[in-house]
Amino acid sequence: MDRFLAVLGVVLLVGATAEVLLPARLTLDDAGVRLSNLVRRRQLRWSQVRGWRRVPDGALLLGSGPAPIIQRRRTLLLRTEGEHPELLARLQDRLGPPDEGSSAPHLTD
Repeated sequence: MDRFLAVLGVVLLVGATAEVLLPARLTLDDAGVRLSNLVRRRQLRWSQVRGWRRVPDGALLLGSGPAPIIQRRRTLLLRTEGEHPELLARLQDRLGPPDEGSSAPHLTD
């Protein structure tokens, strides 16, 4: 039973922190944005995005929806290492200039 709980704990920990710990593949195409790693796949259609912001470690896609909880659920942080002008250029081409809002939305994901 102790081994089972230890393995379960490791699986839960890796699953909860996979977005930060595991390398992710980011794909931007005409349909939207796909973010995937060994544990999780997430797709966000462009129609679900109302804008974007530059943040120190990448870009924040601001989710759209009828209720704040849906907007938060659709918000996606695209983490990058260093400057990636091609990512910023593609976001600007697709979504327009970045939103210069003073505060980022509260992220629950």
